[in-house]
Amino acid sequence: MNLKVYGEISAYYVQTLCLIFFPGEHFPVSDAENEELTCTVSVEMRPEGAFSSVVLGNCCTTETAHYLHRPLNDYPVSDDRLRKIAAGKAFLECAQRFCKNTSPWGMLTGVRPAKVASEIFSFVGNRERTEEILHSVYDVSAEKASLCTEVSLAEKRLIPSPEKSRKACSIYIAIPFCPSRCAYCSFVSFTSPHLLSLIPDYLDSLCADIEFIASEVERLGFEVASVYIGGGTPTTLDEFQLDRLLTALSTSFGGNAFPEFTVEAGRPDTITREKLAVLKDHEVTRISVNTQTLNDDVLRSIGRSHSADDFYRAYEIAKMSGIPDINVDLIAALPGETPASALCGTRRITDLAPRNITVHSFSVKKSAELRSKNTYDSVGEQAKISLSGMHSAIADAGYLPYYMYRQKNTVGNLENVGFSLPGSECMYNIFMMEEVHTIFAAGASSVTKFVRYSPDGRLSDIKRIFEPKYPYEYLREHSPEKLGERRKAFSYAADEFFGKERSLHERRNAK
Repeated sequence: MNLKVYGEISAYYVQTLCLIFFPGEHFPVSDAENEELTCTVSVEMRPEGAFSSVVLGNCCTTETAHYLHRPLNDYPVSDDRLRKIAAGKAFLECAQRFCKNTSPWGMLTGVRPAKVASEIFSFVGNRERTEEILHSVYDVSAEKASLCTEVSLAEKRLIPSPEKSRKACSIYIAIPFCPSRCAYCSFVSFTSPHLLSLIPDYLDSLCADIEFIASEVERLGFEVASVYIGGGTPTTLDEFQLDRLLTALSTSFGGNAFPEFTVEAGRPDTITREKLAVLKDHEVTRISVNTQTLNDDVLRSIGRSHSADDFYRAYEIAKMSGIPDINVDLIAALPGETPASALCGTRRITDLAPRNITVHSFSVKKSAELRSKNTYDSVGEQAKISLSGMHSAIADAGYLPYYMYRQKNTVGNLENVGFSLPGSECMYNIFMMEEVHTIFAAGASSVTKFVRYSPDGRLSDIKRIFEPKYPYEYLREHSPEKLGERRKAFSYAADEFFGKERSLHERRNAK
């Protein structure tokens, strides 16, 4: 795409708007005139508000739109936000006419739409008005505005106070191995026999890392609110490896039970009674048993090495294990799935009454097998129908949405939503998504996230520390020759970031 941006507005923001309707589009800085598609966006501030003009077209069709956004008395925003809204309005009008489809999330492009709803609610103090602004200002559909606001209010109810959040943290452990790779997946997960052979060495380094993180948690004065072991598929590990990992966690953190302890069992073909017994013995409180769909033809087409019957077997032994919370993941609009079959599968899942159901919208990342095959509907009209039906069926069964996020390359520009029965929400999902407290992470491709609050209780700053992406890189960087310096750097970064907060903790301990 030949993109031209004029005025005080971020070119990157305009690019994200373009990607709503033109996923996978590139924005070259050279030879742009050779691009078939052209978009010109101009923005300026006027006394009455922000004004934007957009021209979008190719050799056959051109659309033009203008929009003046006037400030709202009950929802004050910066001039930068005014300009973005004006540009978004004008662009949406052009793009919807040009592409002959709509964006259910309007101009919202971020990962966390509930944060926008929360911000609006903080000004207007009213659910109905919040939804109205999402709809009228940001062009979010009435259905998505209601969902977004409901999630933001659930988070407002569940998230601890800033004072408690300042003292709390979560622990994330990455197990980047799977028995096979799904065709839509681009997660860091290793499946070949050679790479799976890295697991013993990987566990050696991971357990040592957990011990170090535990010492940092204690040194900095944090209290662990939740632990989450994700992947990959953590139950790719056998029962003895799982026991070693969970023993390292328990020992490092003083042997106390964690308030919330999640393990993504994930693939039904990796779940056994023996592994679940290990999880139960270590006081795991929540597991995921993820079928994605109950359509066997679709399961085969996406490379899942299990059937619907395998899922039912895994779910039954999970239920019998005594682990209190079970989550089931579903994916809307998988290739070969129809809205009718998706709805049927969803109802079969709600009949099982798991505590949590997470509905993902089909997303294909750049490195996924399906992207090269181009066998899916990138526009996502069927996805919108499927997702709406699945959400309705889950809500009718008594589940409530409590967290939500969005991803790039999702068909139809749709969302992922976690539903739970009342009182069974996974707090880690909220902590991670809304970035309300510090998360310490260990393992390949994991990210530690330091969160700092200002004295008046506002979230003021976030710092991320990235672990090496691949297991072999992780092992190399955690060699005896490099490990000492990595840990010194981590502790220094923590001390530099938290500063006064850590000093206060040390003074309290000294008394």
